[in-house]
Amino acid sequence: MGRRTYDVFNSRIHCVIFFAAAILLVLLVLITNPVKLPQLLQSFQGWQSGDHVTENLPRLSPLRRGLAQTLPWYAMAGSAAARPLVSGSVASLMAARKGRPGRAPAAAAGGTPRGRLVGQTAMRMAEERNATLGEIYGAEWVPRVVAVSDELPPQDLGAETYGCWKRSYRNEGCPQAFMDGTIRPAGFNGSGPYLAYMQAARNASSQQVHAPFILSLPNGEMLAAWFDGLEGRHGVAIVVSRLPRGPAGQGTWTRPQVVSMEPTRSAQNPVMWYDAPTRTVYLMHTSQRALLGQGTSDVRWLRSKDHGRTWSSPAQVFRRPGAFIRNAMVTGVRGEWLLPMYYTPVGYNGFAAHYCTMRRSRDKGRTWAETRISHPGQFLAQPTTVRLSQSPPVLVTWMRDRRNLFVYVSKSHDDGKTWSTPKRTRLPNNNSAIQALRLLSGAIAMVFNNKGGVLDRWPITIALSYDGGESWPYLRDLDREPLHLAYPALTQTSDGLIHVVYSYHREAIKYVSVTEEWIKAGNTYGTFKGDKERNRVAVPEVHTGSGVPKNLR
Repeated sequence: MGRRTYDVFNSRIHCVIFFAAAILLVLLVLITNPVKLPQLLQSFQGWQSGDHVTENLPRLSPLRRGLAQTLPWYAMAGSAAARPLVSGSVASLMAARKGRPGRAPAAAAGGTPRGRLVGQTAMRMAEERNATLGEIYGAEWVPRVVAVSDELPPQDLGAETYGCWKRSYRNEGCPQAFMDGTIRPAGFNGSGPYLAYMQAARNASSQQVHAPFILSLPNGEMLAAWFDGLEGRHGVAIVVSRLPRGPAGQGTWTRPQVVSMEPTRSAQNPVMWYDAPTRTVYLMHTSQRALLGQGTSDVRWLRSKDHGRTWSSPAQVFRRPGAFIRNAMVTGVRGEWLLPMYYTPVGYNGFAAHYCTMRRSRDKGRTWAETRISHPGQFLAQPTTVRLSQSPPVLVTWMRDRRNLFVYVSKSHDDGKTWSTPKRTRLPNNNSAIQALRLLSGAIAMVFNNKGGVLDRWPITIALSYDGGESWPYLRDLDREPLHLAYPALTQTSDGLIHVVYSYHREAIKYVSVTEEWIKAGNTYGTFKGDKERNRVAVPEVHTGSGVPKNLR
């Protein structure tokens, strides 16, 4: 064999060895992450989310971090949000839709525990009613709300909706019967809790919806706002839906209207509040240059004088690059506006540079002062603030952990002028949004993903504290479906109902209303099960003389 022939042969051997090693490396990575190739392909085809690809990179090994940065589907490979919902319920429905009603196919026996339970529930319903699954669900495969019976582990509000919410089903003629904004009971008996799936704003199957916010108005109406579009891309819009005043557990959220959109920018993270002296609804949101990242973000605001029916044109209010908001404004003891903010000065992935502040305005937003809550290097973002007392003027702020571990807390005893060093709480955090609210009872409610150290964004859990956030004895899951459930927001109306909205797999905004007693009667599938020492003594309410707490957040 000649020298040239030997060199060619040797180089080919090296290539074969190299590619074989690469294949073995990929197989090793897949083995350490319990996912299958079809699921990865489905994730790759359907994945268009803006922040999941790199938002948890600090918690990954160098190898996995590199893969996550290179391959968008890998970042979600270990997450439940990437797993197709071919469980008992969906498989049964698909069979019924194709004209093959009857028992669920073999796939129904596998899948997640939730899938098996829901499949069993459907079968039991069919047996009790002497009907096939096709007859239970309807010949046209219309999704329904079905309650899981008491003898099964409680599935709460997430496992009861059958239908096609996964993006891969969008183009199969799947009826969006429940994405109509109509509020429906979550059980057979017509009683609460109640839920609704908001209508789409722009009828685009490739669009995402995310980061909702909810506001109750003094006239009995409610407003919900979120962003509509592919996060970080061109033309992402802020949309607003309104729930007219009516009996609890009834009504329909209006079709959302676009209130702010620029073709070259991405509008995100709406925050609303009502200014009683001027009878004005304010809406702030972030705005970043399309495809150039969060380091280019500023904050815009607009106003409504008719309870959210019409809006002014958006105007810039905070110009510093990387400015972000997410959670509600708080009123100071002297009527000031206190707005929790955070900054991403070098973009989303520069976690070490992120920090939280409290903005303060004494003149309705014409000028603003600022105080640091956290500092660069503490890896904290998206502060949510509530008032513990008026005298002394105590505020408490909880923050999202970029390190993907725990919720952190800081306190102020001078109405937000200075803040304590943030400390870790027992509440887990998966580097996803949280929000807290002071209830009429004096309790503090917090909604969050009850997991830490993982990429999963489920379950959505609501927790109650009766000692100012020192302990959290009561927790209950609002949603346990293994999907992308994130960015919850909440408010409370004068009838005591607690209203929650959150992103449902970025394909719909889900609305849920519950009572404080309902929360106490449940449990959680999440990491934190609640404090054993249950302090049931409520913090005194902060009254203004009108009988309603001045500051619910």
